[in-house]
Order: sequence, then C-alpha cells, then structure tokens
Amino acid sequence: MPVRERATISDIAEHTGLSRSTIYRVLDGRQRTRPDTKKRVEAALVEFGFARSALDALSRDQDKAVSVILPKGSNPFFRELSEGFARAIALYSDHHSFRCHLFDPYNPNDFIEILKSATPDADSVIAVGVDSPSAVDAIDLLESSGTRVITVVADVPMSRRSAFVGQDSFLAGRVAGRLMSQITLGQPGELLVMTGHLEFRHLLDRRAGFEQFINLSGAPQTIHFAEPYGCCSQNACRILEETLELLRNPVGVYISGGGQPGLYELLETIDIKAITHEVSEVTRPALAKGALDVVIGHDIGDLCYKALKTAIDVPRQGSVVRCGIDVFVLENLPPAIGQV
Repeated sequence: MPVRERATISDIAEHTGLSRSTIYRVLDGRQRTRPDTKKRVEAALVEFGFARSALDALSRDQDKAVSVILPKGSNPFFRELSEGFARAIALYSDHHSFRCHLFDPYNPNDFIEILKSATPDADSVIAVGVDSPSAVDAIDLLESSGTRVITVVADVPMSRRSAFVGQDSFLAGRVAGRLMSQITLGQPGELLVMTGHLEFRHLLDRRAGFEQFINLSGAPQTIHFAEPYGCCSQNACRILEETLELLRNPVGVYISGGGQPGLYELLETIDIKAITHEVSEVTRPALAKGALDVVIGHDIGDLCYKALKTAIDVPRQGSVVRCGIDVFVLENLPPAIGQV
C-alpha cells in the first residue's frame, strides 16, 4: 500500500473494522485499550505507511462527531446556552458534525437515557452534567468505550470525564457573598439563599462559597436555605413569600441558580437586596427595574467556543478549562444580542 502524507480515521476504521472512537482511543495512547485491538490499529498504520510521530496530529485534526446535551425548560439560561452553542457550532460545522439533544433537568432518568442514546457514534460528548451516581456510571462507561465526555457549566467531578469547561462555581459563590456583604452594608439580619435544583453541582458549589464568605466575614448575618423550587415560577414565588414571612429581619436574597421569571417580578415589590446569576431576558429588566442589585454572569460565547474546541482538540484526561466570572450592575449591563 502506498505511503500517504495524511491518514484519516475513516481509512483506519474501514481497514480494521473497528469504530472511530476505538481508533481515537488507540491513537490517544489510553491504557484501557485491549492489546489485540491496539495491535490491529498499529498494523493498519504500518500498512498505510505512517510513522508513530504522526499519530498525535492524526487524532487531533480529523473530522469529529460531537453530541451536545443540554437541559431544556423555562429557565432562561438554558435557552441562552442553547443559542450560544448554535452560534459556536456554526464556526466548526464545515469540518465537524454535531448533534444537539435536550434533556429534562427535573427528570433524573432523562439525562441518562439521552446520554446513552445520543452517543453511539460520537467521538466526544459535551453535556451540562447531572451529579448523580447513575450519571457517574454512564459517563465512566462512555469514557471506557473511547468516547470523551466534556462537562460544561455543571461538572460531575467524581466521574472519569475527560474535561470540564466552566466557572469555578465555589469562587463565584464567594464573589456573591462578598457583594452581598457590601450592598447590605453588613447590617444585622438574615440572608435567604434560594436554588431551583440540587442535582446540578455548580448550584451547590455556589451556595457553599456564598455561605463560607458570609460566615468568615464576621458580619452579624445568618443564612437560611429555602427548599428547592423546581421549574415552576408560582412555586418559587410561594416559597420566597412564605420563607421571608418566617424571618425576623431579612436583608438579602441570593438566588444561586434556576431563577424563574416570577421570582424577579415578585422581588420588584419587596424592599430587599438581591443577587442572582446569568444575564437573560428576565434578569436584564429585573436589574433595570431595581428588583436585582447584581447579576453574576457567564460569557456564553466564550464558554461554548471553549467547550467545542476542547471536544475537538482531544483534551488531556481530567482537564479543567476555566471561564471568567463577570459581575454586572445596571451601569455596565451589556446590550442584548442583536441590539446595537
């Protein structure tokens, strides 16, 4: 067989009868590859006339099949994330193939089922991770089969995922704690922490960072954690009203994630300092109307681009790619997409 200047994954897969993901695993030098499988791939490379030194470039540069798995629902950030990935995918679609899938974040089994069904032919999977034992098992199974898993926004750190792309959520929570301490002037009182969902690790990490900063600040403030309110605005409003009534002197509300539109409308009627995450079509007007004092945000474009680049570039096992933590008040609120 004549020597080529460049091999393709498809050439080797067709020649050996192995899947593309198995070929990638061999080329990436992973130790979990069966010895006989490795010998088949290396024998094919010899037949194609390629030197071992060319293999790293081979595994990096070939067209990749990437599945992107994101949460659906009424949370505006989910929509922003889907739109951000659509824009980022357009930059890569000439050379790589992508499939997007949506899962119900309030159905524990939906993420697992979509993870399994969406990935048979995927070289890499990008997913907002659900932190549960079954999700860890599903991710580990994909990694052992040669499909790389890149978690975004919400990590699954106990799994063997190849990489995580996103903010340091614990640090983002500490930033929220510092800002809350500043805008409440450290006055005595109670701070209410609200969260929509407890199976996303980043929401718990934010809460923990917030709690740590407030407790170490020495301010005469106590923290109360409200029950998760899920995907229902009406439920979120009920919990906010009922919990505030139980507190003697509430001075601040921190929504660590999962904000529902009704929450911000209700906060317009309450004289209390409030901080949340993610600039969206509901947090933007809430900040303008004074219902919110601070919004801590992601750069969605940066996050999505870094996630796709990581999925395509063959990440080192256990990699962490950090995104910045943006702080917005009314004066520096960025324009909405499409606005001049």
